[in-house]
Amino acid sequence: MKLLHILLVLFATTISSTQADLSVFTASSMTDVMKALGDFFKEKSGETIRFNFASSSALARQIDSGAPADIFISAHTKWMDWLEERSAINPNSRFNLATNRLVMVAPIGLTVVFDKNISERIAVGNFKSVPSGMYAEEALTYMGW
Repeated sequence: MKLLHILLVLFATTISSTQADLSVFTASSMTDVMKALGDFFKEKSGETIRFNFASSSALARQIDSGAPADIFISAHTKWMDWLEERSAINPNSRFNLATNRLVMVAPIGLTVVFDKNISERIAVGNFKSVPSGMYAEEALTYMGW
């Protein structure tokens, strides 16, 4: 509920009376929650939020190239750092909105022993561009995989 309140306040304080829509660039992993929040915000305020959903890296590159984003919600601090280094964002407006955890799941009844000799397949995001893949690579390296 705290996240919802923060986002609603952020949206309400960002939109100006002369602006037709609020432009929010957000990581595609946030699609469902952001669409629901956008619908709720429109219902309560009458204002429309225009979303651009893509990977954090693609959105950061669009912003760096001049795409008009009022708010950028990245899935990885790396891309926010990259934009800040390039002076493409206001560093005083930056804050951590949410955090996540990396988890491993297996089918019911399957016992998995976590050692570097495991031969089972593991599905993860792309190590180079997807935050969950980057986190998975870090965790697997730490575990000696």
